[in-house]
Parts: sequence; structure tokens; C-alpha cells
Amino acid sequence: MNTEFVKWGGKLLLLGLCLSSLSSCSDDIAEDVYERTKTPPSEKTSSLTVMLIDEQNRENLVLGALQESLFDESGSAGTVVEADFLFKGDFSGSTVRFGDMMDYYGTTLYFNVFARTEDGLDLLTHHGNELRYQVVAGDIEKSIDLSAAVPDAVRKTAVTVTVASEYAGKAVYVTDEERSSLLKERVAAGEEVSSDLYIWNAEAGEEPLSFTINSPASAGKYYAYLAAPEEGIAYLVREAEIGYETETASFSFEKEQPKVINVTATYLEGTEEPYTETPLHNKEVYLIAADRWKDVRDHVDKDKGNPEPGTFVQRATLMNGSASFGVFCTEGSQEYVVYVPKWNTDYYDSYEFREVTVDALTQDYAVDIKALFTPPGSGGDVGITKTVDFTVKIEAYPPDFMRATAPVHIIADSEYLSAAWNYIMGGLEPEIPIYKSENISFSPLPITVQINGVEINTAKEIVVFAPGMMTYGGLAPLVKRIRASEITGNTCEVILEEIEYIN
Repeated sequence: MNTEFVKWGGKLLLLGLCLSSLSSCSDDIAEDVYERTKTPPSEKTSSLTVMLIDEQNRENLVLGALQESLFDESGSAGTVVEADFLFKGDFSGSTVRFGDMMDYYGTTLYFNVFARTEDGLDLLTHHGNELRYQVVAGDIEKSIDLSAAVPDAVRKTAVTVTVASEYAGKAVYVTDEERSSLLKERVAAGEEVSSDLYIWNAEAGEEPLSFTINSPASAGKYYAYLAAPEEGIAYLVREAEIGYETETASFSFEKEQPKVINVTATYLEGTEEPYTETPLHNKEVYLIAADRWKDVRDHVDKDKGNPEPGTFVQRATLMNGSASFGVFCTEGSQEYVVYVPKWNTDYYDSYEFREVTVDALTQDYAVDIKALFTPPGSGGDVGITKTVDFTVKIEAYPPDFMRATAPVHIIADSEYLSAAWNYIMGGLEPEIPIYKSENISFSPLPITVQINGVEINTAKEIVVFAPGMMTYGGLAPLVKRIRASEITGNTCEVILEEIEYIN
């Protein structure tokens, strides 16, 4: 079977018919056509005419062709001589024509303009107007504008990450501000970090890590994350600002030191001041995350037992009134409760506690607990009775809480909270006075109310609460519990901000 190609309308059309079957001729034709598109037909020609755009009158110019760009990413040019050119052409007026370039068909070539001088070649083009041309068939015209401004080059920033030797083997990620939040979420959760979330990553070793990035056109923040360096630390993060002019940037991870919470606990013994002060010795003390404290407290109040493993951060023993805890806090702040059980009895529900907030900037924290020691059999669980004026504030409602709906109430013994709540809801009056504020509007916030003349006993726990409505229609109070022994003087300021559901 004869097959021929003809040129018609600028396209090659296959003429001829396979009269027997497709399988008898299609393979040969496909292979022939495929091979002919790899190499252009010998009758084809490729010419290139380059026109120079330039306001100046220049002489003795040459256009040289190279197989690679003369410029690196920073825009710097290498040195060449005429012998380095694949081919060259002298300008005639403002043009150069290369008549036959089929030997370079499909190849990308780079053309630059030079002026010949006594010392060699003087480069006139730059990385912005260097002509990049892939050779094709036909008569092609291109231009080079020697008056074009030099564009900003790609600059590099050398980045160094130094990691303490104790953290060798830990993963390091460097990312930009846009991707930082999502990368942090993955690292904090201990999940695999996909490559689209970071610019660079490596495993920390004994020596500093180094790499380069393209300097950004606009200055921005970059972040280095060190994953899980210590038990209790999901990650460490450092930041640096990198811009177009930034040649070097560094991130440093030193060995992280825990924040120290120093606890002192002292019995105040006696029925009146001055009290005898006796340090607690060989007594348990717990550090509990603030968001777990209510669960722990409910457990010890109800079951009289010790906090269960997993509900507290650390446990220590007070020796001569002192104990300490070490916790990590690398950013923001963390809230804890220091809980000392068995204050007056051998049960865990006889306790004192203090709140402490740890931040990333302060290294040492002092928690001083001094409270009356009134064990059973020593005249009763009797503390000091005094009258206190309370200032109560509501600055914001917690989630799911719509608004307070009644006066603020105070009872001087938390054991009667359930009875007081039932009374307000229409039940029987409890066997304890209920102090309350004037009827006020609880919107808009913030609000402040005053309740004066509240009689308290320093051996008891006081409860301040404001009934309110939930967004789904139920009722619950905002509650603040206070150990009366913590109140110094005859005034106390309270902020209501937590919901407590009462059975």
C-alpha cells in the first residue's frame, strides 16, 4: 500500500486507504508518523532574525548564542569569550539573521548582546532581556530591548537552625506565616506533617542545620518548629523576619528549662492572733490543671479519696512546709491549682488550695498557703468569725450562658449550696442565711454589685452565685467558691465567670 504526505492548509494530511483491515496497516503508519514528528523534515528550514531596540547608536556589536543562560538566580553573569558561543552573528544596522538553525531544532538557546572592545567582550544585556528561544521551523523574528530596566533578581537567604544537643533526632520544620497555624496544629497533635506545609525540614543533630531559601520580595515572618523536644512540650517555636535584603537568618533552640512553682504551706494554730505558725511536714501536695480542678474537687468531696492518676499534673511531698513543681510553658500562659489535702483531718476532702498562673516569661512562682488548723476534737472545726463586704463583678458570660436573671447571692458555707439553690427555685429555706444584692439589670455587661455585712467563718468555704438562663432554655448559676481563710481583711472582690450545674 502506498502512503504519501501532502501539505494542505498548513497541515499534514495522511492520504491513502487501508483496504484490508486496521490491524494490517495502522501500526506501520503510527510508527512512521511518530518518528517523523521527532525530527523535522529535511526540507524544512529555521531562520531567526533578531532586531535590536536601543536608543543609543552602538558599533561593533555581536549576538552570541549559548546553550545555558549566562545568568544565575541572583542575576549575576558569568564570563564568556567568543569561543564559548555555539554560534554568533554581527549586527548589520540593528539586526542579525541566522539563516539555518535546523541543527538546533527543539533546543532552547540563550542569546546575549556584546560589544567588542580591546579587552574582550562587554556584556550589554542582563538577566531581564536575555533572549530565550526554543528553535522551531519557520522564519522567526525576535527583538532585544537594550533599554529595558534590570528587574529584581532572585536573592538567597542563608538560614541556620541551631538545636541543643539534648534534642538531637527531633524533627525541625521551617515555614512561612501563611502556613504556620496549620503546621502548628499538626505538630501539636503529633500528626504527620505534609510537605506542602513547610519550606524545609530536617532532623536535628549535633551540628547546626543550614539551608537557603529565595528571599521574599516583601518582608514577612518565618517560623521554625521543633517537634516534641520534651515530655510535656508538644513543640517549641522560634520566629524571624526575612525580607529581600536579608542575607542571613537564624533560629536557636536552647535546652528548655521548666518553670518552678515553689509551694510553702503553714498551719496557723490558735484561736486568735498572733497565731502559731507550723510548717506542714510529710504531707501530700498536688498540682492540677485548672480545667481539671472541678472534676478532682467533686471526686474528693464526694468519695473522700485521693485524686486519681491522670487527673493531676504532678504530686509531691511537703517537707518542713516546702515543695516544688517543674512545668514547661513556652508560649502564652497556663493555669494550675495547688491542692493540699488532709489539712485538718486524714481525709482528702479536708483541704486548702491556691490558684497559680504560669507564663512563658517568668521562671519562678511562689505559692504561699497559710490557713487555720482546726482538727476535730480541738474545740470543733471552728475558725475566726468576721464580717466581710463583697464586691461582685460579671464581666462576660461564658459560652451557652444567656444572662443572669436574679440578684447575686452569697452563702457562707458551700455545704448548703444545693439547699440554697433549691430554695431559690421554690423549695424549702435552708438552715443558713442567704445574702443577696439588690435587684439589678444584668445587661449590658460588665456589671458590679455590692453585698455588705456577710458574716463568714474562716474554717468554711463561701459560695457567691448568680442564677441565670442557658441558651437552650435551662437554668444554672454562675458560681465562685472561695476558701474563707484566703480572705484577708474585711473586703473581698469576686468575678463570676464559671457555670456550675447543681443537682
